[in-house]
Amino acid sequence: MRKLLSKIEIDKTMWLRAVVVLAFFGTIAVNSVNAAASSDPHVSIAELKDVLRSENYDPINKTLNDVKSMSNRKGILPFIRDLWELRKDRYTDVPWNVVNDDIVRLGLADVLLQARSNRIIEFDPNDMSAFAVGRLRAPSVRVRTAAMFVLAVSETDQAVTELFKVAKREHSDTYRAAILALIEMCNPRARQAIAELQESVKDRVRRKFIRDQLEQWENFNKGHPWCN
Repeated sequence: MRKLLSKIEIDKTMWLRAVVVLAFFGTIAVNSVNAAASSDPHVSIAELKDVLRSENYDPINKTLNDVKSMSNRKGILPFIRDLWELRKDRYTDVPWNVVNDDIVRLGLADVLLQARSNRIIEFDPNDMSAFAVGRLRAPSVRVRTAAMFVLAVSETDQAVTELFKVAKREHSDTYRAAILALIEMCNPRARQAIAELQESVKDRVRRKFIRDQLEQWENFNKGHPWCN
């Protein structure tokens, strides 16, 4: 289990994921990441509903990231849990076709699992982990990458197993995300998986990627321990 996160540790999570997005897509909303380091955003339920109605996935993703950065999330988390559980009976003004989209569902799961890691809420993560596993072979690289980071924050043994399988395949569009997701995890099995990959990965450049990312992660942890 991750320890309670300070602001700088939350920013580290954003930076780590930004590395992967840059590698896949070339550009990201860097200003959004930088803004999180200097402000404490606030997202209301009404604002989240509005952005969902826009059906524009980049603003939706940014808004969910803002929720993760909020110092006080308790008020909005029950609503996000209802969205994840598709409680259509409670909200007739929510665009459920948008909420049911894979990338939005993964974003909701990420928010909830991060709150669980921060010990703000408690629940069994296995259903979210299983949902993410089911998206690891999605046609969209963006969906597959989001699924891997949901698995990382779920901290389940199933997540370690599935991320290890992805990394072992050494596919160019998923390898880096799988390695970074495993490095981010606090589950002891993830460290065992990384050690095995360091021995088994055939490509020299990909082995170097593991070594470099571990070094960066360990240097960060010297000043800001991530796991208990």
